[in-house]
Amino acid sequence: MKTQRNAYYALFLCKIISVEKHYFCYKITNRMLQISHLENGVRAAQAGEKMRE
Repeated sequence: MKTQRNAYYALFLCKIISVEKHYFCYKITNRMLQISHLENGVRAAQAGEKMRE
């Protein structure tokens, strides 16, 4: 969840900085969001395994 919040904060900063840097900035932000979704997926899988035990 923290990674996702950081990604949205980075996206907000992207809107402030110059247009030339936007593409690079959005690539980083998208990567951060992908990582956060993966982390959430892993947590969900771990919770599911604990429930099965």
